[in-house]
Formats: sequence, structure tokens, C-alpha cells
Amino acid sequence: MAKKEELMELSDHELLCDLVYAQRQTRTLTLMTCCAIWILALTVIIGIMIIVPKLNTMSQEINELIEPLGETVQKLSEINVDQFNEAVRSFSNFIKNIPFFGG
Repeated sequence: MAKKEELMELSDHELLCDLVYAQRQTRTLTLMTCCAIWILALTVIIGIMIIVPKLNTMSQEINELIEPLGETVQKLSEINVDQFNEAVRSFSNFIKNIPFFGG
């Protein structure tokens, strides 16, 4: 678009041509922006459609892995610490009596 002083010197036809040109540029830019937004939205939607089922499968696999861990933790909590300590002491005494390990 021309400067203000230059616009005053233009004929009506030239002004009309400038306005039509500016309107076409604005319409083209608006159309390009809308297309870019639609493409971005479709990309995000398709990405979500691909990722969500994979996340669901992963969460099921994680749950399948966690179940045995829960059972293991429960069994570990049932261990009698005093009996374990006594077993370690007994094993330590056994090892001390072997000549190779310091007996």
C-alpha cells in the first residue's frame, strides 16, 4: 500500500486497484492461517488417537508387573527379622569354622 501523500495523488481507478489488491492479500493470508490451524488440529488429533491406545496398553502392562511386586512385598513383610538375624549369625559361625575363610 502506498504512503498517505502518494494515495492523494492516485486516481480513483488506481485507489480501487490498491484496495482490491490489499483485500486479496488479506483474504489469502487469512485462508493460509486457517489451513495451518486445521492441519495443526488434525495432527494433534491423529497423534492423540495413536498415543492414547499405546498408553492404555502400557498401563495394563505396568499393572501386570506391579501385581507380583505387591505379593512379593507382602511376603517380605511377613519375614521374621529375629529368625533372619539368627540364621545370619549361624551362617557366620559356620563360615568362621572353615579353615579357608578364617577358621
